[in-house]
Amino acid sequence: DPAERDEDIPVFFVKQGFEPNTFTGFFKYWNSTLWNECKSYDELRRELEGKNPILELDTVLVDGERRFDDFVKYPVEMLREEADTLPDDIDKTRREV
Repeated sequence: DPAERDEDIPVFFVKQGFEPNTFTGFFKYWNSTLWNECKSYDELRRELEGKNPILELDTVLVDGERRFDDFVKYPVEMLREEADTLPDDIDKTRREV
């Protein structure tokens, strides 16, 4: 891992409203009733997915380039190699495959 994260560290998925004490115990002022009168994440997501918002996007992508074809592309097989073998223009700390 180029970001030097410990691959053996456990990762947990905590769902809103079902936070265990082992999670809330890290937060001194945890309010378990805070969201009782509000929409949950899942409710908000479903509501937003049902709408078709108009998005205004800036056409400048990176470094003033405007076209996808203007960017260098690498085969997936190359990106899966060890970080020290990747080309210099790839940010090895942000690579995810």
